Parts: sequence; C-alpha cells; structure tokens
Amino acid sequence: MDKRNYGMLLIVVSVIVAVVYTFWVPLSYLLNDGKEPLILKDILPPPIWGIIIPVFLLMLFTTFIFSWIGWNILHAPPQEETSLKDLEGKRAD
Repeated sequence: MDKRNYGMLLIVVSVIVAVVYTFWVPLSYLLNDGKEPLILKDILPPPIWGIIIPVFLLMLFTTFIFSWIGWNILHAPPQEETSLKDLEGKRAD
C-alpha cells in the first residue's frame, strides 16, 4: 500500500471517529439528557464511557511519559564537574 493511501485512510478514519464521538458523547448529553442516540444504542456502551476512556488513556500516557523521563534520568551518566577557572583556561582567544 502506498503511503498516500495510508494518509488517506488515516484522514477518513479520524473523521469517522470524530463524527461518531460527537454523536456519542457531547450530543447525547446536550440533547438527550445523557441517553445515547437511537442510532448508536446497540453499538456503543453508555456515553459516560466516552469520557472515562479518554481520561484513562490520557492518564496512562502521562504516567508513561513521566516514567520514561525518570528512567532516562536514572540511567544517565553522571555529569562531570567543571569550574569557571577550567573554562577560562580553555577559552579560545
């Protein structure tokens, strides 16, 4: 598959996900008092899961990033101590 086809596929899937999510969560709370639309009633779980799942994934992503930063700090080589006198001696005139 050509990379242009992958790009087009990503665009189409992202638009479909955005439209379904918009009908599933925001519109169900704004228009139907938290009840899901009839179109999605048998396909998707209750709209509250549209809030819980993204928040949970964001929490996992954030903790992964912080853990990765901590891992890199833990395994980084120690920094060499330098003094200003050493730096003045190495200055190119």
